[in-house]
Amino acid sequence: MIIITICGVVAGADTYEQIENFGKRRKKWLSKFLELPHGIPSHDTFDRIFEKINPQQFQDGFKKWIASVARQTKGLVVAIDGKTLRRSHDKSDNKKAIHMISAWASSKTPPAMRVEFYSREK
Repeated sequence: MIIITICGVVAGADTYEQIENFGKRRKKWLSKFLELPHGIPSHDTFDRIFEKINPQQFQDGFKKWIASVARQTKGLVVAIDGKTLRRSHDKSDNKKAIHMISAWASSKTPPAMRVEFYSREK
């Protein structure tokens, strides 16, 4: 579930419903590296599981995972940056904001930055 969520968020998902939809659309691809005997979890399941995860422990585990990826790739970093374009939505036309993601490879590790944990779920 966590891998589906990370992939979904990187692809622009902002809600558990969108993560579920991402998983359903990409199930064939996800099945190449995940066992999905019961299919893609529902948005309610994502909600229940993430409600129980301690944010600090998740952040610590995520940092360790990224550090192990950096060791395995011998420092090659794929930097990912996401932005939401301000005022790109139109509520009257039911048009959602435009989300953009940039990714680039680098052999230098960027400096670590402290950020406050926040949830995009309301």
